[in-house]
Amino acid sequence: LRALNIFNFGEVLNYLGILSSNRVIETVDVFFTMFAMWMLASGLIHLIIHVGDFWKEDHKADTWSYLICCYFLLVTMSTVGFGDFHPETTIGRLYICIFIPVAIGIFAVFVPEILSKVSARSEQSDSYQTLVGHQHVVVCGHFNNISLSAVLRGFFHIEHISRRNLVNMVILRVSPIDLAMRAILTKYNAWVKYFQGTPADPQDLARICFRSSAGAMVLATPNSSNSGDEDGANIMQAIALKAHSQRIRVLVQLHHFKNKCLLENFPRWTCRSKDMVICMDELKLGLMALNCLAPGFSSMVLNLLNGHRLKNVGRQTKKEKWRREYEYGVSMEIYDVSLSYEFHNLCAQELTLFAYEIWNIVICALYCVEPEKPSIIINPAGYRDLKIDSLTTKAIVIATNSIVVNKMRNYCTKCRAHETGEICQCPARLQFFIQAAGLKKGLLSTFAVFDYAYKNMGLSLVWQRLLSSISNSGMESWEREHTISDASASQMHEDVDEEVMSEPFSSDPQESPHAVESDPEVAAVVGLNRAGSETLRSLNSKAKTTSRFTIHPNSTTILTSRSTHFVRGGLRQSMVASLSESCTIPHRSYVPKYFDSTGCFHWVPDTPIERVKLTPADAIKYQFRDHYLLCIVGPLAGGSLNLKSFVYPLRFHWMEVRDIVILGDTSVINEEEWVKIKNIPHVFLVQGNPCSLNDLNAVRLKQCSACTILGESAKDVEVDHCMRDKNTLLCAMTIRSMIEQSPLNIHMTVELHDEQNGHHFSSAESHQLDFKLSTRFQEAFARGVIFSNTLLYSSISSLYFSGAVFRFLRVLLFGTAVEELESTDLLRNGLQKGNRNTTPKATGNRVALLKMNEVPFGTLFTRSIKRTLRYKDVFIHALMCWRILCLGIYRLDRRGFRVVITNPPTNLKICIDDQIFCFVPSECTTLAEDTLSVFSSPIIDSPSFPNTPGATYGGMSAAELARQSVVMLRNLQQPGWNFHE
Repeated sequence: LRALNIFNFGEVLNYLGILSSNRVIETVDVFFTMFAMWMLASGLIHLIIHVGDFWKEDHKADTWSYLICCYFLLVTMSTVGFGDFHPETTIGRLYICIFIPVAIGIFAVFVPEILSKVSARSEQSDSYQTLVGHQHVVVCGHFNNISLSAVLRGFFHIEHISRRNLVNMVILRVSPIDLAMRAILTKYNAWVKYFQGTPADPQDLARICFRSSAGAMVLATPNSSNSGDEDGANIMQAIALKAHSQRIRVLVQLHHFKNKCLLENFPRWTCRSKDMVICMDELKLGLMALNCLAPGFSSMVLNLLNGHRLKNVGRQTKKEKWRREYEYGVSMEIYDVSLSYEFHNLCAQELTLFAYEIWNIVICALYCVEPEKPSIIINPAGYRDLKIDSLTTKAIVIATNSIVVNKMRNYCTKCRAHETGEICQCPARLQFFIQAAGLKKGLLSTFAVFDYAYKNMGLSLVWQRLLSSISNSGMESWEREHTISDASASQMHEDVDEEVMSEPFSSDPQESPHAVESDPEVAAVVGLNRAGSETLRSLNSKAKTTSRFTIHPNSTTILTSRSTHFVRGGLRQSMVASLSESCTIPHRSYVPKYFDSTGCFHWVPDTPIERVKLTPADAIKYQFRDHYLLCIVGPLAGGSLNLKSFVYPLRFHWMEVRDIVILGDTSVINEEEWVKIKNIPHVFLVQGNPCSLNDLNAVRLKQCSACTILGESAKDVEVDHCMRDKNTLLCAMTIRSMIEQSPLNIHMTVELHDEQNGHHFSSAESHQLDFKLSTRFQEAFARGVIFSNTLLYSSISSLYFSGAVFRFLRVLLFGTAVEELESTDLLRNGLQKGNRNTTPKATGNRVALLKMNEVPFGTLFTRSIKRTLRYKDVFIHALMCWRILCLGIYRLDRRGFRVVITNPPTNLKICIDDQIFCFVPSECTTLAEDTLSVFSSPIIDSPSFPNTPGATYGGMSAAELARQSVVMLRNLQQPGWNFHE
């Protein structure tokens, strides 16, 4: 019985401080419990064997030692027994019959626990072995099985893998892996490794080789009921990652915008390593706001961010027509790609036409990659004077796959790398990238001049002074600041004086203390004259102040005597109508008076929140019309709405100001949040119930322009799918029934937390099929009716591979001054009033959904019927005449609903009831043809394009090919040709 003291041996170790962690304490307790029971049972069998059958005369007592008894019990329980020892007494055999069931029960309880602790120990002690030629990305944060599956599907999408090196994924999570997650990871077993641990432990980060990783992603759970706590945990994990290694790129998903500043204030957080804080509420509300301007635009963006390749192309013919066309658009993706050296100094409009004509690539924006002046230019073809700088520019494009995008990167008319699929290795390309490293042609020419002087005149001092000047000033700064001459080195030898005058050595002495001009020997040799130097200084100063990415506002003055209208006859008066917001004027027209300090938004003096809070009775007096209605169904996750992300995209100065009415529990909009939008005009808060017919009639739902429904906070307790979105579905069904009674075409957007409920918005023919399909292939999502949070959160995979796309989305949603705007919001100052004299009026592009039977596209249907109008014709004509960039079609199906078709085939026939998704320049206000565009500029006569793709760009440069496409379109505009059939 003294063996029972072994039960307390674990407590003794705790008192001595030997055991510290819970896992070790539990393991020691289990071990000593089993050991004590073994010793106790061995003592009992030892006693029984020695006593024997005491009721018999011949009790047959044995003389086993205690160690033999321990050995006997161990062998009996581990095997069936060897037979070398066995009890011969009746009482001994009875004891064994009782001991074996009891021991089996004890083993059944303790052995699995021991094995689980041992396996957990192995998971926590294993380390990741890096492979040569492979990179790995660390994934941590908070996620469930569904969100992780979506991220894995996007990360290991074939388009991402084909355009990058082999990238593996290492998952680091506090909780152990369960069976459901193990089943998900089985599909990606060759590329994904799971480790149990936390980023807060440096040992765990060392086990997964974090310092040698390519980056890290901190995920958040979509539709989470504890979004506030998840944000705090994700911020702490991101801080731990950056504290361990500052150079590693980290992408963090946060639910709420208010938590963003907590991470950006961390000193190690820097944009130099391309760190990103992706606020999901910001993107969600911004895309839902753009969905009010262009119904279905949010579905288009989410499809572009989540790649999908069509499978079983042969079965596409068996599907409905609208599904075939929609799935073709789903196969499109958005990429950021560097440009070929062949496109250097090419006009942006010519490059856009060239890329679309040859590869069906739509260039949505240009991104300047210089750290000193990063910028995004949306719809670059809309700017006449914009030239392409292949050294510092990336293009954000919509394309079918990465193979086509690589052709744009490796385009070369000499080695034809774009045809063979290889990387261009031409000497011209090598020379071009040498120039990018600092050896421009002008600098090389200067080296040739002084090398000639060194060899022929013996001026070693000149050469040494020149090298010291270059090393002090820096070749990279010369690239950015000075204009480079295109003269060759041989010409420089012939005319030394003139060439040296064109070189940028006569800069400010403070910037270049060892300037060549200050050296008398150099001045005597090259013959510098002061007049030429002053002229050169003035030219260089102009070159410094004028950047390639400086967009000057285009003149909107229309010279009626010279401008040529596209339509003739009785439609000339209708062509003068405005392109911007050709809708009914609201009941209270807003007269723009002021703009904010960024020059992007309308601005009004501070508006107290009490003035805009209305009751349903007060809302009836306002008689809202053509307004945007935002319905808040229930309590929001995190308790904040982040209303500014919904309001700002609807208040750009180039847009018509329509009332924004928010119906629901207005207590979620507190004073702190109202400060950020107190200077935005015409925002009203109506306290009411979105499910009430009286309240919906009070805000005049039937007269609104668009309606958006924000779902209630998710509840993890609910098992039934419908119960999770009960109030949201009831509100949506009520609003849909009222919209159907309205003569206006009102679009409704619904946020669902359980996206399996999306089939409730499908038509009767698609209802049963949509219940089995994923969200992105359901009819409601194809129409733009429902918003998918799962697709939005899983887009982090695409943003990891294409970082410029995230900046493009932010500029599209909140304007070019998004960084300045964010810093103002984080300081809780709101929008500041701009000065009319000093604040420039920013230019931009608005997202629009233009009808083919209205201005301006209606002009394409005004001639006699001779030729079918194709999407390619509409794209080229809109770009060249009105500088409008077409993105896709919102097509009407025979059942009465419209679906989104992203970048449709070039030969797709256009119907008169189609609507076009497009980017419209903010200064584009009339329908007259752009007299300064490529279409109207003088063109050298040349034959039209051949029909064969191979002969289209054989032996021609990009500029020549783009100009020939203009000639082809001009020939089609002759009286003998027409677009419509």
